[in-house]
Amino acid sequence: MSCGFERLSACFPDRASIDNLLVSANLSQDVVTDTKSTGIVQVPAVSTETTIDLAQRVVGRLLNGNTDLRARLRGAILAYSLPAPAPPDVLLIEEWLAPLGLGRLETVALTGQPCAILHGTIDFACRWLECLNESDAILVVGCDVANKSTERFFFNSVMGDAAVAGILTRTSMRHRVLASYIETHLLAAGGELSNPEDIAKFRAANPQYICAAIEACLVKAGLTTRDLAFISPHTPNSKIWDAVAKLLRMPREKILTDYLGQTGHLNSNDSAVHYLRAVVDGRIRDGDRILLVNPGFGGTRGCTLLQA
Repeated sequence: MSCGFERLSACFPDRASIDNLLVSANLSQDVVTDTKSTGIVQVPAVSTETTIDLAQRVVGRLLNGNTDLRARLRGAILAYSLPAPAPPDVLLIEEWLAPLGLGRLETVALTGQPCAILHGTIDFACRWLECLNESDAILVVGCDVANKSTERFFFNSVMGDAAVAGILTRTSMRHRVLASYIETHLLAAGGELSNPEDIAKFRAANPQYICAAIEACLVKAGLTTRDLAFISPHTPNSKIWDAVAKLLRMPREKILTDYLGQTGHLNSNDSAVHYLRAVVDGRIRDGDRILLVNPGFGGTRGCTLLQA
């Protein structure tokens, strides 16, 4: 695998307070209390936008004024974890690209692997590039929008809405993809609707599964945790990352959880969002190696190792 992102961007709707979202969801007082205990104070949440609206917005920002990148694009992939509603007889992928003047592209929509699908998409895009000319590019977009307020709250977590987009090429020396790793081993096949015994079994094993996925990704790149500047994580449950840091024997401050209170859970997109935020903040420097990891409940784990 030899590719990198020439450009990366993210966009969000306006942030909404957890208090207001909890009121609109009309949840029990126990759920309200447990949710507030996580420390999440607000998340980006759409009012009228759809998955396609947000995906179009991030791609427009990414390609704005860059005719060279537009001309080099050969394909586009839209990755999403949540159902993305579309009217009958409307093709989701065409609705996304046509208004952007990109209807000529070969297109793929990927879903499944909840919370980890963006990693599988990046791996797929890198393999696609191997079949193209060296100067060609693939557009990768991850986007999820909750369909109703009650969908935002589960297991004391709060779901926000976000879109990330990148132009992946074989020639870029920025945001290089050093390795990807995606695997699924289900212990709670129904997610939050699984029976309590399976949920407890999954929770007990989850930190070990996350560590195994991280180490497998690093092995593919011939590296170890000592070679990482940071891990950019998914999920606002900081206790998981406390356990992962101990199991990996790495400093807890190397796991970037600082931003979670302002984003909550962004499905498959949050590790990329936190990576970009840390780049903008100057915490991640050129040449740093960052491992993005998304463990999906149930579960599936996706990892992407980037060199900034």
